[in-house]
Amino acid sequence: MAAEAGISRPTVYRYFDDRSDLVEQTVLRAAADFADGIREAIARHEDAGAQAVEALIHCVRALPVDPILGPALSEPGWLAGLPLARALPFVRHALEPVALAADWNDADAQEASEVWFRFALSLLTATGPARNDAALRGFCRRRLIPALAL
Repeated sequence: MAAEAGISRPTVYRYFDDRSDLVEQTVLRAAADFADGIREAIARHEDAGAQAVEALIHCVRALPVDPILGPALSEPGWLAGLPLARALPFVRHALEPVALAADWNDADAQEASEVWFRFALSLLTATGPARNDAALRGFCRRRLIPALAL
């Protein structure tokens, strides 16, 4: 990895304790970037429901092809075993525009973020009917928006 980045191994390990720390920090940075990408994808929508739906569609379509996070999805049980406490800060950041548009208090935003994440987790890991974007959008409008009380 160091050679690909054009730096020496000692330089890498000046910043990271070991390979595991390097991988973890890389995944955390990728998750933060992915959350920012969700915010960009929903920026043109003003309605909280539309934002939540578009955020979910973006996640379901973009996460599997993300160069860093996508390969983790192919690891058996990785996403399903991800502790909620590790994922929720990224979800909260991604959905901050939704929380603002919905005028949620902190507790409502926390709970809605968990519900949204559980929807995303299900769509990413459970086999089910293949849906194009229009069908997925309709499904999310019918099921996600009521679940978020929007």
